Amino acid sequence: MFAKHFINLIYFVQVLGWNKIFSYMKHEFFTIRNCRSFVGGHFSNRTPSFLLVALRVWLGSVWIFEGVMKIVEGWCKTPHLKAYFGMADSWYDKIINPSTASSIADATSSATTAVAATTTPDAVAKVGHVILNLDIFGLVKIIFVSGKDLASSSLGDYAFKIDIPSMNWILNHVVLASDGLQMFMQIFIVVAEILVGLALIGGLFTSPAAGFSLILQFMFITTTGIYLGTAWMMFAGIAMLIGAGRSFGFDYYVMPALKKQWKRLPFVRKLYIYND
Repeated sequence: MFAKHFINLIYFVQVLGWNKIFSYMKHEFFTIRNCRSFVGGHFSNRTPSFLLVALRVWLGSVWIFEGVMKIVEGWCKTPHLKAYFGMADSWYDKIINPSTASSIADATSSATTAVAATTTPDAVAKVGHVILNLDIFGLVKIIFVSGKDLASSSLGDYAFKIDIPSMNWILNHVVLASDGLQMFMQIFIVVAEILVGLALIGGLFTSPAAGFSLILQFMFITTTGIYLGTAWMMFAGIAMLIGAGRSFGFDYYVMPALKKQWKRLPFVRKLYIYND
């Protein structure tokens, strides 16, 4: 069955277009009856979208709160990103390399050579706990730590980060290279968080807003990391991707009207990729 669907999709790309692919996937995978899909009835098991309204509104409210708090902290007035990223990197480094972090702190505080010579790794107070520190061929590093010892850690103490050296280079040599770029990125993040929050609360362009919220979450994971206490926002964004704004949201009215107008555009009517 999988091979049959795969061949059909390749054929539709060649002769029919993307609308046909979407409608085919909808009818053969997501609305299929009697569990006739190649994965049984798992994809076709549907949940009423009105059950997502409360989660959508709460997710939007949290995004607005995050944006407003950044305004209160002065993100629209002075550069904060360099210090923001620096504190996050320092926090992870203290947990992963406590002896190195202590040596750096001693050097910056003008500690004497005699004191430094008597400092051993055993004398350094251990901060937090490293659960996972996996380096994948120098391309990606996956870090999972707790800010406290495991016995006293709560959900908000656990942090997860995907460290990508190429992205770090872009941050250090492009974004953080000037105060102007820092301010641009800060204002962009603040405006994006507030707009995403408003869109989710109102159920307007919910799918693009949910997709952009996932992009923001990815940006945070690869720069400062995220605490497990806020990781629910990532999974909530995934839940909002399809049809979450059709119940008690403006998408119920806006999306059908936009689709109707889209199909009337001359270039859309001529291109096969938009036709069924």
